[in-house]
Amino acid sequence: MCETFPTFNKRPLLFYFWNLANLSFFALVIWAWRMDMFIEPKYTTLIVFLFVVGLLSVCGYVVVTGTGIVKMYTIDGEMIISDGAININNITISLSEISSMDVRAKDYPGARSSDGSGNWMRIEKKSREKIETRFVIASKIQKNSLGQILQKWKDNGLPVNITI
Repeated sequence: MCETFPTFNKRPLLFYFWNLANLSFFALVIWAWRMDMFIEPKYTTLIVFLFVVGLLSVCGYVVVTGTGIVKMYTIDGEMIISDGAININNITISLSEISSMDVRAKDYPGARSSDGSGNWMRIEKKSREKIETRFVIASKIQKNSLGQILQKWKDNGLPVNITI
């Protein structure tokens, strides 16, 4: 059994800008609600406008990331996981070289308006070298296949901490 996943290490500026805008919107709403703020009538139009823009920004972010219209990651390589080894960007690591591994593989397109990019793997080799990569899962089938491979490794005695 073998699975291939695109890897990335960088997100576009749009990702950070959009998250900052959404966070600012939610902070403004919570602040206004907690302060039980009275808004002077001359600022009402401005506040309503900012609220509508913030709400549209949040909805737009969910739609864009959920449908994959704009990729919120930049692919820079690939990770190939097979029964006996992991190949990350043309660096092959056999299972016998690994002292511990942490894997988080929950995101795939269609899961909670995700584009599949919220996954990562941390490997510590017996030589104390640490390798970390973020990767993209393309479908629920690929996520389940990865889970089967990792569970097989864990059953064979590899110290793997899996979050799937």
